[in-house]
Amino acid sequence: MEVLPEFLEKMILEQYGQELLEKIKKGYSQDRLTTLRVNTLKTEKEKIKNVFEEKGIKYKEINWYNDRECKRRRNKKIRNI
Repeated sequence: MEVLPEFLEKMILEQYGQELLEKIKKGYSQDRLTTLRVNTLKTEKEKIKNVFEEKGIKYKEINWYNDRECKRRRNKKIRNI
């Protein structure tokens, strides 16, 4: 599986070397959390939470930022809601 486009791999390799290239590729290939911010000018945080629960999307609120939610990448795509 190609993690980075070939031109970008080549550029990183030339500028930073093989060791950093491998670290970058490893980082891109790992499953990561996706974060989003609720636009409270258009909707309310509670409405988004209700939609997530209806669709079975697991999320975790981030306490240090009131309008931000977090979801796991393996769940349904948010943009299809």
